Amino acid sequence: MHAWTRDELLALARGKLVGVRGELGEPVVVPDWMRSDEFDVLDQSIEEILDQVHPDDRVNLVDLYGLAMTTPGELLDTEFRSTLGESAAITRMQMINLIGDDVLGHLFVVIDPTGRVVDGGFDHDHLFDQRPADWMIFTVNSAAVIMTVEGDSERFIGYSHDELIGSVPAKFTVAEHLVAGIRMWKQLNEHPEGTYTSRRQWIRKDGTRVWVETSYAHRRNPPSGEGHIILVLWDITDKVAAEQQLLEREAELQRLADDFRALANEVTAAVFRCTIDGDVTFHNAAWRQLLDRRAGVERIHDLFDGESRRRLDTTLADLIVGQTERVELELAGDDETTWWRLRLRAIGGDGRAASFIGSLDDITTTAKLRVEARHDSLTGLLNRSAIEAHLAQALATSGSHTIVVFVDLDRFKVVNDTWGHEAGDAVLVEVAHRLRRAAREHDAIGRWGGDELLLVMDVGAEPDDHRIVERLQRVLLKPVAVNETADWIPSASIGVIRPEPGESAETVIARADAAMFAVKRATR
Repeated sequence: MHAWTRDELLALARGKLVGVRGELGEPVVVPDWMRSDEFDVLDQSIEEILDQVHPDDRVNLVDLYGLAMTTPGELLDTEFRSTLGESAAITRMQMINLIGDDVLGHLFVVIDPTGRVVDGGFDHDHLFDQRPADWMIFTVNSAAVIMTVEGDSERFIGYSHDELIGSVPAKFTVAEHLVAGIRMWKQLNEHPEGTYTSRRQWIRKDGTRVWVETSYAHRRNPPSGEGHIILVLWDITDKVAAEQQLLEREAELQRLADDFRALANEVTAAVFRCTIDGDVTFHNAAWRQLLDRRAGVERIHDLFDGESRRRLDTTLADLIVGQTERVELELAGDDETTWWRLRLRAIGGDGRAASFIGSLDDITTTAKLRVEARHDSLTGLLNRSAIEAHLAQALATSGSHTIVVFVDLDRFKVVNDTWGHEAGDAVLVEVAHRLRRAAREHDAIGRWGGDELLLVMDVGAEPDDHRIVERLQRVLLKPVAVNETADWIPSASIGVIRPEPGESAETVIARADAAMFAVKRATR
């Protein structure tokens, strides 16, 4: 047992709510040496605390109390949902059993009033909109006779405190649950160090029934050595009814799922369902036919390459939080040849997706035709119309972070005139390859004319235009083999401009072209 000092207790209490409690949880006056401006005194009654704790988490407090009574001197803690702080949050409670200790002599309780919010933990707005549960606390002796009662027993089961004291809990338990109650009592006495919870029906004074959740804790009063057992009881009738409705709803959903599965297998499209993490939990016969040569597709992500997986994760995140309800994506396959069209729709409630349903189509042929229509057949760069369209989109969305670079190869005519057009084509292909390596992932490169290239770059991470030009010149100033015996060293005139607000793509390109010619004249 750790021997706690006053300084240690005060340090533990700093910035928190602090309470001193007797063996049965009753408030005890805080001693003068504990009064400080560095923490607040927890002077609420048991009733007030329980009313602010989520009904499903009240057993956490009972378990903490039970463990503290069997482990004196140990610093114990638990968490529960509550409104003990400024708003509904997950609250932490710490407790030390110092009963009989010279420093305090009682239970030492510390609560963090700020609480903490855990993403996806629970819904603040609906946490406490249910009817507060009725509760009672009994202490019973070793013969199971009720000695004390706390709580509104008349509203709970219709009996006053005086009518309950001297009775035994079994008197109020329905016959079909008596055997389970006897077993619980036997287990509690065989293992007095534990805390146990049961769920049974009790009979109210008017003959109606109420579902009761009871936590049992066997404790021993150190000064007297007499044994007693504490029973904390909650009315969970509404909770049980809700659970029964949920079971019935789940059964209905299962019937609907079976009907949906039968219908889905009649659909010609590849249909599937997946979790928010992409795990495929259902697919129809058309899915199996579409992926008959693919094995081990457990996640929808397994079908796509790295970049497409990242796009998919971003899209799923938006679907989960309700930023969009449905989406259609065209994603590259992991085999570097296949293209897929993926349609997804979020399903769930309360504005947050629980899973997704979708369909899958192989659009490889269509995607290839589209790529060919937007790309230069020689270099593989974007063609003139595609790079101009990309610039127009960049100006509309992030014009202030965009620069346009116009590149014109110097003396390129010499290559064609000296070694022929095949050599010129080889040079253009190599220059395009070098520019792709020098550019970043989100930069776009297009072939504007014969030996003219256009780059649309995001300069958020690199605002220095001069450094960009230097980097491009460095990658160009390396010999290119034009045939088996000759090399040619390319160079370029490079014009860089920043778009003005409201400028069109045509005007921006014209200014970049003019900037390039200015450089060419200066260096000719």
